[in-house]
Amino acid sequence: MNKTIIVVVLVIVVGIMGFLVFQKKPCLAGNCENKNEPTPTVTQAVQQYQKVTASEFQSRLASTSGAVIIDIRTDEEFASGHLADAINKDFYKRAEFRQYLETLDKDKTYFVYCNSGNRSDSALSLFRAADIPNVVEMSGGITAWKAANLPLVK
Repeated sequence: MNKTIIVVVLVIVVGIMGFLVFQKKPCLAGNCENKNEPTPTVTQAVQQYQKVTASEFQSRLASTSGAVIIDIRTDEEFASGHLADAINKDFYKRAEFRQYLETLDKDKTYFVYCNSGNRSDSALSLFRAADIPNVVEMSGGITAWKAANLPLVK
């Protein structure tokens, strides 16, 4: 009885492994065996979510044309100091935040931060759900920005 169970389990495992190994992979960026296979759309492609330091955030922001900065802290936190040109969209007002994400241009790159990085990390799942493909998140939030002595506006 025990040998039979072991054999059945092994057959199932080998079958699953064989399926995964020989599963057809998508054609990405034209690097595929079958050139007639279509290139995936933005929603099918790997989304670009990057978590970077405050200094890297500043550097990428400066070098990204048409970038949109979204501060997802509360109105009070925003009023205490924020990045220049940042748009304030309170993550805690979840319904309004989701509606705002639905209006975003999917071709732009969004730079997102909060106070410590926790809210912006959580917000990424909402960006994914809204099919926003290019998001740069500041690790450590505005706290890391201040620690790096980077400029704020009030």
